[in-house]
Amino acid sequence: MLSMSVITRDLRVLFPDIGVPITAVPAAKRYDLVDTARGLCLIWMVLAHVLTISESGTQSWLHSLLLPGWSTTNFVMLTGFALALIAGRSKGRSWHKRAFQLIVIAYLSNSLFTFLKAALSAEGLTIQTAASILALQQPWTISSILLPTALLLLYTKWLESLSDRLGPFPFLALVTIAELLACTTARVLPAAVVESPLYSALFEFENPTFAFPLGLLLGLGVWAYALGAAFRSIKIHPFIFVTGGILLALIGLPHFKGPMTYLFRFETTLLLALLAGASPLALAKHFMGLLGRSSLLVFILHRFLIQGEKIFLNFLLPAHRAPVMVFLTLLACAWICQYKEKNRNAGALLKAVGF
Repeated sequence: MLSMSVITRDLRVLFPDIGVPITAVPAAKRYDLVDTARGLCLIWMVLAHVLTISESGTQSWLHSLLLPGWSTTNFVMLTGFALALIAGRSKGRSWHKRAFQLIVIAYLSNSLFTFLKAALSAEGLTIQTAASILALQQPWTISSILLPTALLLLYTKWLESLSDRLGPFPFLALVTIAELLACTTARVLPAAVVESPLYSALFEFENPTFAFPLGLLLGLGVWAYALGAAFRSIKIHPFIFVTGGILLALIGLPHFKGPMTYLFRFETTLLLALLAGASPLALAKHFMGLLGRSSLLVFILHRFLIQGEKIFLNFLLPAHRAPVMVFLTLLACAWICQYKEKNRNAGALLKAVGF
């Protein structure tokens, strides 16, 4: 019978970069697993946005690589997971400043992209439309994904305190039960509640207010925080932890489809990030990690790039346009991220404004 130490040793041969126990990571080092997973989600996001904006539909072979909805929930869950890991080495740190930065960036980027959308429309940008955009009377763009992340940052100290008081595994059990109960309760709510604008804004995707369900995403972020706290407290290889999460998600899927689907997506993304740590895929891991370390910058930047590419590459057929746009967008984002990391002045300036 194989012991846990033998299994962990063998896994470290395959995944040398991710075999280091979480407690042995230096305080100044970022978590490669989280950055790689973020980078993978950014690639999926770029792919989805290019296929939508290029109007290629199912004509492009890239459509077969699309995983709808994975990036949205994973971004918030990865934030919660990372916050729990960081909590082990930064007790009592306040995240309020970072939360405020995200809210400001969400508001400014949302206003800017809504301005551009209105300016390019047939009606054009009027003073009345501009005023309604600034007053948040227009539907949000995808910048609203930053709002549940900001809320999660605001609650981090409270989550840290509760996890320490209860213990990581009782805390995980409590949050999991709350998540499953919330899913069950939603099925029996009165129609008047389910059809209300508030319920839609909090729990339904593609709602007319925020585009993303703020309450649902915040709950998933808290759940991922609890998973991260449990992971931080035990000394097993990430591969074992992640595959165990996938199995639990598959077991619970028939009974709790919503939460277990999100858990399966999250754990599978972490597994793919781990696989990118294998030697033959070292370049892929480096590329995804580069994007993941500057995820907010890439999130804002790729939207400008795609809109510009659509204009200048309009001469191409939609099926041919999409692959070119994906390649150029990712290449430009990677170059800018690399420049940010190599140039101290540029990095300091971007950091000062929240990127």
